[in-house]
Amino acid sequence: MMKPLLTLWLSLTLLPAQDQVDLRLDWQTGKSYLQQITLDQVIGVPRHGEATAHTELQMKLTAREAKGGAKSLQANFSAMKIAVDLPLPATDERFDSHQPKEGNQEIATFYQSLKAAPLKMALDARGKIKEVQGLEKLNSGNAVLNRFFGQEQIKNFLQQGGLVELPTGAVSRGDHWPYQMAFPTPVGKLLIKGQYTLAGTREYEDKPHLVIQMQGQVQGDFTTAAAQETDPEVLRIQGMMLLMGVKVKEGSTSGTLLYDSVRRLLVSSEVTTTIRLSVAKYPENGQPTEIPIQQKMSLQLRPAP
Repeated sequence: MMKPLLTLWLSLTLLPAQDQVDLRLDWQTGKSYLQQITLDQVIGVPRHGEATAHTELQMKLTAREAKGGAKSLQANFSAMKIAVDLPLPATDERFDSHQPKEGNQEIATFYQSLKAAPLKMALDARGKIKEVQGLEKLNSGNAVLNRFFGQEQIKNFLQQGGLVELPTGAVSRGDHWPYQMAFPTPVGKLLIKGQYTLAGTREYEDKPHLVIQMQGQVQGDFTTAAAQETDPEVLRIQGMMLLMGVKVKEGSTSGTLLYDSVRRLLVSSEVTTTIRLSVAKYPENGQPTEIPIQQKMSLQLRPAP
């Protein structure tokens, strides 16, 4: 326990309290960046064990001049890997863009639509993504998959990233600012509210980086199906969730983000989210139960070679 406390104390003392920093994102026009995102999920399945999912996504981001002196980012997806292991009598799923013919072909179709339709993201004056264009071309051919990796989900994913909200002005060590994230799912929406704290500095790749700590609480309710949904398979899932009475009993998220104050970019983040769902009537025995979920997401941003 002493080592983590000592590390935190050192990080807090490396940034003098009176120093202020403006945490805007400065995407350099004409330059390209490689962004690597890794997502690991573990879901407890009552009486069966755990379901696990591992996803890797790589994209090339290129900054361009836009009208009126603004900037935009063009995202070209370059690699995707998905591995889903289920404890139930169901088919595990695999896909690797380096071997696209050997895995799930519905995921392969979706990935090909990602590669074929570069996305354009408009940036505001502080470098945050405010609009995403080109999402209408994404399609997996599978209604349920589209709800997990559809237009709204990709838009939220790209807009939110690791640093969801930038502070409105310069901040000093110990300062806080709020954030809010919404994650649409096929059966409802998860809402995360919390705050960031500028905590100090840390060595990363042999250079000092600013440390931003994040904490938040997760809310959600899946007992009300979306009225506008029409796809039969999604409606079936929504109906099942409604009958089961699934709700978020408790949930939290925490993480560490590293900001390069020289390049003025978020270069790394590690975020863990834990959720405990309450189920009023589990299908196998009609009894109340709980489903634990843990998600770990990491992000790395580097200049493209």
